[in-house]
Parts: sequence; structure tokens; C-alpha cells
Amino acid sequence: MAAAPAGSSGNFALGGFDPLKGAGYVMYQISGGGYGGNCDHDGLTNGCSTIGISKSQPVEVLEQYYPILFTRFALREGSGGAGAQRGGFGVHYEVELLRGEAKASFVMDHGRFGPPGVQGGSDGAANVVRVHRGGETTAWKS
Repeated sequence: MAAAPAGSSGNFALGGFDPLKGAGYVMYQISGGGYGGNCDHDGLTNGCSTIGISKSQPVEVLEQYYPILFTRFALREGSGGAGAQRGGFGVHYEVELLRGEAKASFVMDHGRFGPPGVQGGSDGAANVVRVHRGGETTAWKS
């Protein structure tokens, strides 16, 4: 049995209007999370979400269809917590809106607190969301 499966997974929605295409859009990204370790090995890194057997779309596909650019998409090193069998890493990504206006929504209640460690293992890192707009940054734990 693994501790906290997909304990840092979440969903990111972006909806807006693309002036180049003259159309509205809604993008929905299902983000994988780190699974907790078990008695035999470390946890799965960037595993599928707990809502099913979903996988994230490749960022290159999202960039083709929506007015965005992923300036970063990487494993979130060290986010799994320490222990004899540590948890898997979550994902660190940054998305830039290239044109138009949009509103973002983050569904990440599961990652509001770090996934709990078991049998002496440390908790994993909680999700962090940062929004950069007009030179200002707002940050919060989801």
C-alpha cells in the first residue's frame, strides 16, 4: 500500500479569448502528482490523477491549440518528502499567456496540505500557485 496516492495532483483551467483566432477557448490540464512510497520502493513520480486513468496532454500540443507558452515543465525536485522510501515528485510548471485575456482556475484541494508521510516518513510538499500579472506576483498554497 502506498502513502497518499497522487497527493500533489491538481487541475488547471484557463479560459479566454484569442484575438488571433477570433474565438474563445477553454483549456483544461490534469496535472499528475507524486505517489507516496511503500514498504518496497519510492513512490511514482508525476503519476496520473486520482480522478481516473488520465494523462496530461503534451505541452507542445497545448501550445499549438491555445495562446500559451510553457516556460517551464519539470519535476519538482525534493517535493516527495524524506524517508526510507520517499514519495514521488510532483510537477513544477509555468505558463505564459501570449495574447488576449484569460481567467485561470486551479482545482488542487488535494494538494492544499503536503501529502502525509507514514511510518516515520516526512510529509511531501504542498502545492504552490503563483500568478504573475503586470509586474506583481500573488502566491498561495492551494
